[in-house]
Amino acid sequence: MGKNAKGILAGVATMLAFVVFVIVVGGVSKRASEELAEMPVTDIVDNLAAAANGMAGYKVAANVVVDRATIESDTRLTYHYSIPNFVDGQYDRQLADKLIAQLKRKACADRMTRRAVDGGAEIRYAYRDGRGVSLFTIEIDQVVCAGLS
Repeated sequence: MGKNAKGILAGVATMLAFVVFVIVVGGVSKRASEELAEMPVTDIVDNLAAAANGMAGYKVAANVVVDRATIESDTRLTYHYSIPNFVDGQYDRQLADKLIAQLKRKACADRMTRRAVDGGAEIRYAYRDGRGVSLFTIEIDQVVCAGLS
């Protein structure tokens, strides 16, 4: 596995830390949890996007940068990341699948993300290389989270 491939895998693993960050931004107190239960899904999506956009330009790993979050519809949120130095398309697919599964489990365990997807939201993590070419996208929705319960 090449240096760039290790960077992309490290970035996917580091995204787990970002999911934890989103939990903290959403609040973990009892009051915040009660407010979350009553919050419309569209507001949750807005809050998740705002938190991610506040991190734009932040390196979540040596070679992975938060670009932005976009809301494609009231309930579809995409987190956009770039891997500027990714050149070759070669990486350990088995390891990548393991890290992606771990990201899905962590995202579905997050109260705010889970509340959003249980309410019909779709959360996507889209990665692109330094030239803007799409590398892969990870999707989180009710079906994904239900399959992990």
